[in-house]
Amino acid sequence: MSDFLDIPNVANIKVEFYVDVYKTAEAPVITQPISVPVEGKRILVVDDVADSGKSLKLVREVLLEKGAIDVKIAAIYYKPWSITKPDFYMRDTDAWVIFPWERYETIKKIGGKLKSEGKSLSEIETELIKIGLQPIIVKRFVNEIFGEK
Repeated sequence: MSDFLDIPNVANIKVEFYVDVYKTAEAPVITQPISVPVEGKRILVVDDVADSGKSLKLVREVLLEKGAIDVKIAAIYYKPWSITKPDFYMRDTDAWVIFPWERYETIKKIGGKLKSEGKSLSEIETELIKIGLQPIIVKRFVNEIFGEK
């Protein structure tokens, strides 16, 4: 985004809310505060999904409290039930979205639950493929995570 917008000044803020697939904590928590002063600045917050919208709402409020003069939000996906509608987004969806950078974690969490239920590696693979993960990725990661050592 920095290159695309030709804006070299970027900063991070980390919010933790999801504790598992489809499960959130009671409320989002900022675990790494904004890394630069924002007073008097116009801010663009970029996130992958506006799901509940609670994390984005918290971030917007905190940035405004710290003196930002304007806070806009951009997201790849917007879910219609989100309490915060991004100013910019690519598309809306009501589906659970698994991004390429989340595949390993998703397979580990869902596969771990299935394994604890006594499912075989083959059954775990079948279930993960049913939810839309690519078979080649599933086979590789299931074997890496749960295969015999």
